[in-house]
Amino acid sequence: VGEQLNDTDCDGVVTADDCDDTDPTSNTRLNDADCDSLLTEDDCDDTDPAAHAVVDDGDCDGIFTALDCDDSDPYSTAVAEDGDCDGIRTAADCDDTDEGSTAVASDADCDGITSAFDCDDHDPSAHAVTDDADCDGLLTADDCDDTHAGSTARSADADCDGILTDDDCDDTDAAVPATDDRDCDGFLREDDCDDEDPLTFPGVAESDDTELCMRDHDDDGYGDRDPPAGVDAGTDCDDDDDASTSMGIDADCDGTITDLDCDDSDATSTLVAADADCDGILTADDCDDNDAGTGTIVADPDCDGITAITEPCTRPDGSLGVYGCDMICVPDTIGDGTCDAALDCSHFDEDGMDCIMPGDACGSGRILDCDLECALGWEADYYLDDGYYCDDMFNCEELDWDGGDCDGDAFVVRADCEHHGFVPDYDMGTSLATRTGSTSAAENTVSGTCGGSYGRDHIYLFEAPESGVYTFTTEGSSFNTVLHIIDACSGESVGCDSAGTSSSLVGYISEGTTIFIVVDGFSYYTYGSYRLSITSG
Repeated sequence: VGEQLNDTDCDGVVTADDCDDTDPTSNTRLNDADCDSLLTEDDCDDTDPAAHAVVDDGDCDGIFTALDCDDSDPYSTAVAEDGDCDGIRTAADCDDTDEGSTAVASDADCDGITSAFDCDDHDPSAHAVTDDADCDGLLTADDCDDTHAGSTARSADADCDGILTDDDCDDTDAAVPATDDRDCDGFLREDDCDDEDPLTFPGVAESDDTELCMRDHDDDGYGDRDPPAGVDAGTDCDDDDDASTSMGIDADCDGTITDLDCDDSDATSTLVAADADCDGILTADDCDDNDAGTGTIVADPDCDGITAITEPCTRPDGSLGVYGCDMICVPDTIGDGTCDAALDCSHFDEDGMDCIMPGDACGSGRILDCDLECALGWEADYYLDDGYYCDDMFNCEELDWDGGDCDGDAFVVRADCEHHGFVPDYDMGTSLATRTGSTSAAENTVSGTCGGSYGRDHIYLFEAPESGVYTFTTEGSSFNTVLHIIDACSGESVGCDSAGTSSSLVGYISEGTTIFIVVDGFSYYTYGSYRLSITSG
């Protein structure tokens, strides 16, 4: 009975040495010190009942075998903190799903290239030193000199002479430097009167002279008669039109050859075909077109040599008058507000002093008209029912003055029709938003009237959102710009300005009218970034 008191389960182990004295199958403290049912030899820590069994944690590091990167190494990492079990914890591993990936410590941008061999270890797009020795962003195969970061690329400089293809006269031969022949016309700068223009060089206008340095833009063999300074003048009446005449056969350049021109020194003279006696009166209006001494049918209806306006007469009421058309005696004092400068045959009256002789002073609100004679009417025709008129002088059709409608070189566009063959690079619609761009890669498609014959250009299509005055400017551009406006109806330039980096134009455009705005360079070698601004009002 005494022994039972010290061994409740009667398993032969006294209570003090029995892990569970109510269970005869329990371990003894001699072979399971922490009484966790694991024998000492199978227990990772037989003093800690929470410790793992060796069968579940081979290296007894507290991490179960399935979650241990290496269950035979107590110092190995756990899968939870090192997904690819490469010994680099997740936060320090460039790719914790790839045991072959680099560590952040040795590859900051995790591009697979270690810091010592990476051109920029903070940019994953940067090349490796082995592929780009000078780390200039060009691969060795495309780098003209991979030991010098400032060298050009073979794709932009085929002969690796340091001159880009667009600026190189011959990009297959490094021995032909563009600096000596900038326009690549075959004449060195020292022998070329304009080395910026490939159509200006000695002998270009062979029909004028085979040695003088002229400009021949239309390639007709005749030089420009009004070239820029430093260039010899030729005889081409219009060097932009190969069908134009030359001064050798058309001295006044009016398009009519000397033999058919009444006065080949005056571009406004009449033609022999329309004025046989060359007296300035057209055949249909000349009493005798074979006699320069006869007058006009209007002034002398019966062609008797006596003009009606010079013959006084007495009217039926006894008042003095002058003979009008059909020899009817009409008053000579009726003012009809029209400056006739002769009898008004449609109304049978004389102008009644509406006109005064040139040089006389105008008075009573009258002004000089188109013929420098005085006429009534100072009305401004800024807004009329039939549109906007900017006369810049007396309006001979409406018989009134423009009243200050015009301002300097302002242009006017009133009509719209189908676009005249120009293909815009950009369609602005009715937006007045400032546009920016670069002409570096553009082509030369439009020539302005004030420059830009060979400049690279961009064409914008713009529609006026409302009728009014608009201002266009290239202020803020990086090169010498040429700004011109093309009327979509006529296809002709209605405004052009070349004022360096701040060219500008002002003009009136009717609502719904479309125009082309061209941002151009002054020459082929002036291009870059530009800023096109439009304001209204």
